[in-house]
Amino acid sequence: MFALVFLVFDVEVVLLLPWALAYQQLPLFALVAGVTFIFLVADGLVYAWRKGALEWR
Repeated sequence: MFALVFLVFDVEVVLLLPWALAYQQLPLFALVAGVTFIFLVADGLVYAWRKGALEWR
């Protein structure tokens, strides 16, 4: 389960890197879409944390 959580956040970084590099030229819709994506991934992190998927035991 820990590897799956790592994979999700690794893909998040790959998807957000171009977005972050072009931040100054993005229209408002792209900014809202990026913030929504970050919120959804953070929500997944909170869910995994509460389920105990990030425990090392």
